[in-house]
Amino acid sequence: MNKKKFDCVELMRSIRDKHRSKYEKDPALRKKRLLEIRKKYGFANQEEWQPIN
Repeated sequence: MNKKKFDCVELMRSIRDKHRSKYEKDPALRKKRLLEIRKKYGFANQEEWQPIN
């Protein structure tokens, strides 16, 4: 049996912090990646999206 410690919360925090630092340096990169994800999965475009209040 594998006895390694694996902390999902710590892993997600490190990924989030890594992405945050990249996007702070290049804000256009975040917008580009979000547009690619929306296109890939068929989500609404930014213009079509209506926030729920």
